[in-house]
Amino acid sequence: MSDQSDLKEFADVDSQNKEQDSVDWEERIFSDVIKINDYPSLEKGEEQTHVGMKHIEENVRKIQKTVKKEYKYSKPRFENGDTLFARITPCLENGKTAFVDILDEGEAATGSTEFLVMSATEDVLPKFVYYTARRPDVRQFAIKRMTGSSGRQRVPTDVFDNISIKIPPLEEQEKIVGFLDAIDTKIETNDRIIELCDSISQTIFSYWFESFSPYDEFKDTEEGDIPQEFSVAEIGDVCSFEYGEKLTKDEREGDEYPVYGSNGITGWHKESLIDGPGIIVGRKGVNFGSINLEMGDFWPIDTTFYIEPNNESELFYVYHLLRTVPFDHLGSDSAVPGLNRNVAEDQDIALPPEKARREFSNLVRPFHKKSHELRSENNTLSGLRDTILPKLLTGKIRLNV
Repeated sequence: MSDQSDLKEFADVDSQNKEQDSVDWEERIFSDVIKINDYPSLEKGEEQTHVGMKHIEENVRKIQKTVKKEYKYSKPRFENGDTLFARITPCLENGKTAFVDILDEGEAATGSTEFLVMSATEDVLPKFVYYTARRPDVRQFAIKRMTGSSGRQRVPTDVFDNISIKIPPLEEQEKIVGFLDAIDTKIETNDRIIELCDSISQTIFSYWFESFSPYDEFKDTEEGDIPQEFSVAEIGDVCSFEYGEKLTKDEREGDEYPVYGSNGITGWHKESLIDGPGIIVGRKGVNFGSINLEMGDFWPIDTTFYIEPNNESELFYVYHLLRTVPFDHLGSDSAVPGLNRNVAEDQDIALPPEKARREFSNLVRPFHKKSHELRSENNTLSGLRDTILPKLLTGKIRLNV
């Protein structure tokens, strides 16, 4: 396809409902106003901050983690204010795009060779670049022009020479970015609170039931020294591992109840199998042994176990207990890695008295309830952001201009 026909196709898509578009925005070539792979310099042979593809989550603005790597050869390099845009399938389709704001002042970092680095010019704000990279029409335009073998296709850099986008004045960019940034900042704040709630709950569990800090008198057992009130037992003494039930891919396209696989939520179904709250443990696949807690009703599929506590009042004790067991090292040697429920239930534990298990569950319940509320709020905010983003970025909705 020629450059002119590329531009015409994109312009045709961008001009739908043109009567509602802003007429005072300047139409520009994408790569003229947003720099692609304009890398900062770095000293080779020095250890630098590095961001891999796995350090970026799908449809999440914030970079989740960094590592240190020696910079030996040409890799994508970036600074705060840049946008990392996954150029390889399926990462691009799945929404791996991040805004860089986790580096020290003046620091440059390296990234995966599968990133394109997008940088602002004097015509656009840094976060306007990020949200432009999140535009569905921009992403679809790039996806349709991927090259390479099936399963390893990549976006050529020059694709962005063939896209024209409308650029609002900087003052209006600030309003657009401010609105979208407020949503993403709230989501990130909620995520930090969720992490804190989880950390507090697990820390209390460790304090009570692993380091035994509240206890003074101990006895010698095959599990080592444990408090006098504890007993040596097995996981099967406090819960059972039950098989999930299969759903087809089409049956996971509802909008009511989350469907859990070994990788977490894998779709939605019109009905639930289990009344929440409940625990899901990965049974098959590379993530066997993964553990999820769902506070609402849900459907666990056949690659998972759902956990039946022997006593419902001890659910949160059971959840935090299971998180201390290295299930990922207990898999079978079959072609498809997996967890045998008998092996899981037979794992030895130091079992605290029933009263302590119930007290712990009651203590941490509010933390898990709050986390559930914040996740629900984040789902609502994400939906709002994704609905309004393309309209704001194309001028179909104006913010008190």
